[in-house]
Amino acid sequence: MLQMKQLSIYEQIIHLKEQLPAEADSVSVSLVEHIQPVSAVCFFQKAADYAGSRFFWQSAEGDLTLAGAGAFATLEAASGAGRFQDAQSKIASYKQNMRWTEEAEHRGTGPLFFGGFSFFPGENQTPWEEVPEALFILPEILLTQANGQYFITYHVNIDQQTDPEKVVERLECQKENLLHGEKQEAPWFGPLELHDRLSYTDWKTFIEQAVQDITDGPLNKVVLARQLKAIFTQPVAVERLLEELYARRSNDYVFLLEYGETVFAGATPERLVQVEGSRVRSACIAGSIGRGATTLEDEAKAEALLNDEKNREEHQYVVDMIQDALAPLCEKVKLPESPEIMRLKTIQHLYTPVHGKALAEAHIFDYIERLHPTPAMGGVPQKEALTYIEENEPLERGWYAAPIGWVDGSGGGDFAAAIRSMLIQERTAVLFAGCGIVADSTPLEEYEETNLKFQPMLQVLGGRMK
Repeated sequence: MLQMKQLSIYEQIIHLKEQLPAEADSVSVSLVEHIQPVSAVCFFQKAADYAGSRFFWQSAEGDLTLAGAGAFATLEAASGAGRFQDAQSKIASYKQNMRWTEEAEHRGTGPLFFGGFSFFPGENQTPWEEVPEALFILPEILLTQANGQYFITYHVNIDQQTDPEKVVERLECQKENLLHGEKQEAPWFGPLELHDRLSYTDWKTFIEQAVQDITDGPLNKVVLARQLKAIFTQPVAVERLLEELYARRSNDYVFLLEYGETVFAGATPERLVQVEGSRVRSACIAGSIGRGATTLEDEAKAEALLNDEKNREEHQYVVDMIQDALAPLCEKVKLPESPEIMRLKTIQHLYTPVHGKALAEAHIFDYIERLHPTPAMGGVPQKEALTYIEENEPLERGWYAAPIGWVDGSGGGDFAAAIRSMLIQERTAVLFAGCGIVADSTPLEEYEETNLKFQPMLQVLGGRMK
């Protein structure tokens, strides 16, 4: 909500103190300040004192950028099938005891939690064992760029004895360091060695067996993934990683989450769900082909993709599932009759946008629970496909292809499916890429498709497929 006069941080503290009962314990508050334009990437890089508890997010449209520093609160959901509802309950319970003014109602400001879920419920295994199954972080300091406006949200505890002047003095010092402090040049990581989890011979056997199982059994489609490990001569500098990731963005969500010594980062085209007021948006993305060397070749490839029966079938599975998943939580759902082409730097996809009008009582986690995983991430039928992946895929997915994003004080937010992603620990980066297997899939074509999907993260790291 925009106001004619913005309350200063000092005035917000005074206003919030006046609302506290005389003998109240300290409460957590969101304080929001409108600031001059600043680079969110530089903000992240200057927040070196908060290393291990930073995050970065930019929407696919580029109209919202978030950079968080510090963990004012960290919430983990219970393990198992009820994790989405448990995460919703814990965030709602925490926010119930918070206070904020109207300044915190600008988009992307105030009590905003950033985080996500693992692909499968249950304890994560190597190399994900340090990362919780469901994790959401309320940052100590949040930079927001929304539709050309810039804000900082501070989270602090106050009580009746709080001295507003001392709080403002401390926050001004933090802001000065983060906005105007000296930026340290992050080193390059050095050359890398690539190690493929599966040889092509093993991959060929794996896919041939999946095709046979699809032909013989109840599966129509199953999404199977590969893993590449990149090993560097020195630890990966997270600040430089973000810089490279941001520089190569192309109509993607850009995300990076630090959790202690572990970093999960990527640039994904795959919106899972966005809720803003009564507006719900999702996206059907399935069916892939490379980019052409010339405009003419690029158009020819796009036309071939639009007319490819296998890819159109894969895409329709996603369209049908997302439409059915959203329907019980929306007054209406709208989508075009035919897909269009989404062009990224190294790949193009079949793409169908989906729009809905949210039911008043629906929370963004309700949508996530019904949507995850879509057929583009798991398969069809969903239950059988997930069982097949768990029993046969020779890697641990962790947060790969799972929901990652943010939820705000009103229950809105934005989540993407974390593909085109990598897990980084010290000198090692583990990259993930998957493809949809159907009855007429061939191992070589699917292998080449995953190689194409590895390219964006490899380019960020300074490598390439041989």
